Amino acid sequence: MNQPEALPVARFIADLPAASQTAIMGLAEAWQAAPGERIFRHQGPVPALWMLDRGQVRFQYDTPAGRTIVTGLAGPGHCFGDIEITEGFPALSDALASTACQGWRLPRAAVLEAMEQVPGFSRLLITGLARSLRLRHQMYLHTLLQPADQRLALALLNLAEPCADDPARLVVAVTQDALTEFTGTSRQFVSKHISLWAERGWITTGYRSLEILAPGRLRELLDAATDPILLAMMANR
Repeated sequence: MNQPEALPVARFIADLPAASQTAIMGLAEAWQAAPGERIFRHQGPVPALWMLDRGQVRFQYDTPAGRTIVTGLAGPGHCFGDIEITEGFPALSDALASTACQGWRLPRAAVLEAMEQVPGFSRLLITGLARSLRLRHQMYLHTLLQPADQRLALALLNLAEPCADDPARLVVAVTQDALTEFTGTSRQFVSKHISLWAERGWITTGYRSLEILAPGRLRELLDAATDPILLAMMANR
């Protein structure tokens, strides 16, 4: 006798009880985004909570002077839009897909319903909000205090994704200009260190991307005082 096919479950809610998972997925809509696609705009409406299963989303803010500041990242198993949904205020930043993304979308009305009626969901959101607040605080301190070469190494490790045709390979599919934005450094600084690390055999460069050959070497550059939560995105590297 054939077993019924298991229904898909968003990675963000994987630790909730089965009944809660079923209730949430009954309210969710499948969602995907192409690389570079804007999901919402700074000061614009945020109509939903996004739960990410695959890919990476970055959050950025364009200053009046024309500088782009990256304020955070979201990876598989995380959600975003939670701050705006909870407050009911406009977006704190632009949200753009750094890579091809796939997951689930919960409209705001569904989120509010789930917070009231689905056991464990409110606690899950509160835990995520606390993590987000801590991460933003640590990223702020990291930008102010951490040496620039360590910021670049951390950015590469956080942005790396397993290659589609060979998961053992770690590829960073961003340009050096984007790395400048992520680290708050100059194009000259990024180019110098990318060349240096390529000469040492730690990375290899390609068209609008690079591959990390020795992630352990980049980890060794990080100060022992680096908060572990800043390494959360690369937990499986």
